[in-house]
Amino acid sequence: MLQRLQVRLFAAFFLVIVVAVATVMGFVLPAAEQEIEIYAHRTGRLQLARMHHWLLGYHSARGSWSGVQPFVEEMGVLYGQWVVLARDDGTVVADSRSLLFGQPFDEDWISVPLGSEDGRIGTLYVSAESGIDEAFALALRDSLSVYLVIGGGLALAVALLLTVVLSRAISAPVRELAGVARRAGSGDLAVQAAVPDNGELGELATAFNTMVHDLARAAELRRNLVADTAHELRTPLANINGYLEAMKDELVEPAVALESVEEDVQLLSRLVDDLQELALAEAGSLRLHRQTEDMKALLQRSVAGVKARALGHGVTLSLELPEDLPAVCVDFQRITQVFHNVLLNALAHTQAGDSIELTAASSDNRVQIRVRDTGVGIPPEHRPNVFERFYRVDRSRARATGGTGLGLTIAKQLIESHGGRIWFEPGESKGSVFVIELPTAYEANARCSTG
Repeated sequence: MLQRLQVRLFAAFFLVIVVAVATVMGFVLPAAEQEIEIYAHRTGRLQLARMHHWLLGYHSARGSWSGVQPFVEEMGVLYGQWVVLARDDGTVVADSRSLLFGQPFDEDWISVPLGSEDGRIGTLYVSAESGIDEAFALALRDSLSVYLVIGGGLALAVALLLTVVLSRAISAPVRELAGVARRAGSGDLAVQAAVPDNGELGELATAFNTMVHDLARAAELRRNLVADTAHELRTPLANINGYLEAMKDELVEPAVALESVEEDVQLLSRLVDDLQELALAEAGSLRLHRQTEDMKALLQRSVAGVKARALGHGVTLSLELPEDLPAVCVDFQRITQVFHNVLLNALAHTQAGDSIELTAASSDNRVQIRVRDTGVGIPPEHRPNVFERFYRVDRSRARATGGTGLGLTIAKQLIESHGGRIWFEPGESKGSVFVIELPTAYEANARCSTG
């Protein structure tokens, strides 16, 4: 393909050059010939005018044509033409070649009558054959044609050389990019294409590098997903297996063992449900039953569902909402799950005596909810990964609270499915702030039912 590209570039440049040279020669040569013909015609008329003037002056000075023969011979030599002078009766009185002297002249030559105040005194005849000036004009035309052909050939040769260089310069980055693409296709996702410049090829190389980086990131996430899923499944399964073995060996009471097994089974069930929901959300296959909801009531219900757990941990959970908070167009169950996940995440990172505050505001047809806690916060090196699946700043803390490491990931997918955004901000002194932004029901009215 690349060879064909280089050949096509060469053929295109060659065709353009040939057309340009042919066009120039097609215009220049006829124009030059026309100008040379005009020059030759004007030169011939000027020569005739000079000979006419000289002969009239000779006759006026001598009173006759006596002795004019050397003068006519000199004019013939000077202009390179056959010049004949005849009396008014047609008898030749002077001939530049001394061949027709004394003979009547009846040739079809260029003629110029010679007259005076007393009447016609003779006729000047010049042969139609080319003179020195006309021969020079013809030679000039031939030389010009040769030089144009040679110049066009040289221009074509130089242009073809430049075409080869330019076609290679254009195809080389494409060839390199193709090689890098083949390496990436074989699994080497660490490869990067060189960015030649800021033009179209540079944009193509940059886009390719971005694509390879995204593919490498996706492959890494896929590997991490498999490893993290296996890790998350291994602990509850090991617990279940251990309790079953203890029951068989009669080392633990069946009621106690079954209670622990039930807790691990519930953890596995939540994990599987979360993975399924996350897969549907990422694939865009999650069905949302949107309807107009009172955001204020929705937030109050979400906080009420977590408040008892917060009090049990000695954490203060407060809610501050404006009176005129607009309605939103959301799937009630999914958005409740988002707030539940975010609040539980904040609760997991706070200790007794800390506080969690939920506030809301609206502007430009958007509702913004802020969940602020005064807990341990998230170190800077962990902040870019807070929405990654199975990512935990403190794994032991997350496991103690029964978390699967998917809560924030699912929250992000669900918010984006509603056309909103969620992001993290560090607290002013300590703790963390998670901001959720959703469109109001007015903005999403075209796709929202009244509920």
